[in-house]
Amino acid sequence: MPAGNYFCIPEQQKQLVVRISLGGIIATGISARAVRQHMSQWKSTGHTVKHSIAIGRPHVLTLLDFAVTSSIEQRTNIFLSELQEALFIAHEVDIDTTTISRALYRKGYTRKK
Repeated sequence: MPAGNYFCIPEQQKQLVVRISLGGIIATGISARAVRQHMSQWKSTGHTVKHSIAIGRPHVLTLLDFAVTSSIEQRTNIFLSELQEALFIAHEVDIDTTTISRALYRKGYTRKK
């Protein structure tokens, strides 16, 4: 059977391997593509699951929260557009008013209706 540095695998054995593989895929209900992805992940890392370092996109205002908070404490009735302008002047960062509003909400600030 050996021919050089490799073995010639008979066609019947290759077909058997394919049938067993497909049978396993059908029995589990997992697509062939997903199986290939999991096998590739396992071969490259030794783990079947890829763990991400961080989930989601990082918040823009995390570094500027202090500046926003101090501006609000100085003037409690400040408008979002004024905060936006102050951030642009002080830090040269153009942030949308919606982003500022969401950051304030995360920090526990609410608005009067």
